[in-house]
Formats: sequence, structure tokens, C-alpha cells
Amino acid sequence: MKRFILVTLAACVIALLLTPCSWAKAKRPARKQAKPQMTALVCSFRARGFSTGGEETDSRIAVLAGTIAGKGWINGLEARGLLHKGDRLPLYTLESGHIGEIVLTSTEHEMGYGVAEGEVDVITFQALARISPSKKAAYDKANKIHSNSEGINVGMSMLAYWNPKGHKPKWIAGQVIQRKNQKYRAIVANWLKTKKLSADARNDVVIEQIVQEDINNDGRNETFLAFHNGDNAGDFSYLIMRYRPRGSINYKSVVIDEGSGSEEYQSYVIGFCDIDEDGWAEVITHTAGGESDGDDVRHWIGDRFETFRGWLMGV
Repeated sequence: MKRFILVTLAACVIALLLTPCSWAKAKRPARKQAKPQMTALVCSFRARGFSTGGEETDSRIAVLAGTIAGKGWINGLEARGLLHKGDRLPLYTLESGHIGEIVLTSTEHEMGYGVAEGEVDVITFQALARISPSKKAAYDKANKIHSNSEGINVGMSMLAYWNPKGHKPKWIAGQVIQRKNQKYRAIVANWLKTKKLSADARNDVVIEQIVQEDINNDGRNETFLAFHNGDNAGDFSYLIMRYRPRGSINYKSVVIDEGSGSEEYQSYVIGFCDIDEDGWAEVITHTAGGESDGDDVRHWIGDRFETFRGWLMGV
């Protein structure tokens, strides 16, 4: 009898050990690891003049990065030849999502200065913006010259999406949080302790942007924080993502971009889109520093970002 009871108890213990705990039951949707099935490009759009007819003039798009079905990722230069005059690309902003479309007005592209594994050229096309009256306010907000808390021009980009079959992109509007949020000020200050910065430096921090979005489809928002030193943005600046790994109760932070030195430098999030349709959204960022600014595509692979360098332009 005693032996029977011991055997039964042992079986129960083994069963409990083999039973997955509660967090393991809520499995994250599997990320598609196969090569992209969609040919698609993401482009940044810069508007310059504004005509009386309500359309942009002398404005351009720059191809940042994209995917080729059955192959993989490409940079802007490798996308040469995919876009043509008359192509229509839906236009997006971080907060408002879809606000209209742009139309390519020329089949000829121009070469610009870019960065991708060193210095390479990127391609830009002339384009025309068409904005519906109901989205005009959102467009004007995105189109204006932005300045950060230091008065530095950080002219954000709007983003356009293209694929040859006209499929709608999996675009996500980010949730922008008030920059003076005390909870996140404390989070930034504690994170800076790991960088062994002085208490004065940690207390004199300006947060330029707080954005939340679930980029890996696990039901939990990641938080993106852009911040820099208050006296001089060039002392240090960071764009980080705060996230909670699967199965953990603790948060981790990963640096997306950072700057230091004598020139002002800051990166911001300007959009989220699942470009390669693997179930996880890419993060598109804008960086302003010194006399240039530019845009990049960041591809999250679970513990770090792979970066596809877009373009830089003088300001």
C-alpha cells in the first residue's frame, strides 16, 4: 500500500513538472521565418512647395528599403527600376495613419547621398501629394518644420508604401505619450545609471518622444524613448526601446541609436509597418544631427535591431 502511494505521488509530481506554467500557455504568434512573399518598398516623403491647387510641388520621395518576394531585403539603391511614373503610393504619418497618397511624376530618378555599409547613393523620385480635405490638418501637422526642445530643426518625414499589386500595407499608428510623463522620466534616469553618468547628467535630461506599440504581436506594447542631455543635446542622445521578453516579468532596454560629441544629434520614431509580412512590424526612424537629417528602417529580430540605412540630406 505504501509503495502504491509513493508511486502515485511521484506520478503527480512528474505531471506537475511537465505542465506548462500560465505564461507559457499564452504563446506568441509564430514569426514567419521563410523568405518574404511580398515585394514591397517603404519610402520617406519630403514636401517642399505648396501650390494653389492643393498639391505639393517640387517634392520628392526617397526609397529607404524593402523586400523582394522569394529573396529577401534590399536597400534603396537596389530598388532602382521598381518604381515608375504614375505609381500611386499610400501616405502615412506616425499618429494619424493613412492620410492620402502620393503620385510619382517622373520616371527619372536622382541619386542622393546615403549611408548603407559605408557611403552609397540612394534614389529619389519627384512626387505629388494628394490629401483628402478631412486629413488636411494631419498633413499640415506632419509637413511643418519641427523643432525639438532645444530649437533644433528636426524636420520629420512622412512615409509612403509601395508594392506592385496594390496590397494595403500592415501599417500601425503609434500611441504617442505626453513627454513630461513622470513615470518615464524615472525610467530614463534609472537606465542612465547603467551608463555610469553623473547624477547631474541624469537629472538634466530632456525627453523628446515617448511612443508605444506592439511590434512583435505578443499582446504587450514596446515603449520607445528618445531623449538627450538638457544643456547640450550633443553631450549624449539616445533612442531606446523598452520591452519585456517572453516568459519574463522584467523589462529590458535595447539601444536603437545613440549620439555624442559637439553636434546636436537625436533619433525619433516616425512609423511602424510590417514590410516583409513576417508578423512583426519594422520601425522607421528619423535622425537629425548637425547639418543633416535622414531616415532608416529598423528590423527587430528578437533581441536587437538590424538597420537598413536610408538617406541623409543637408538642412
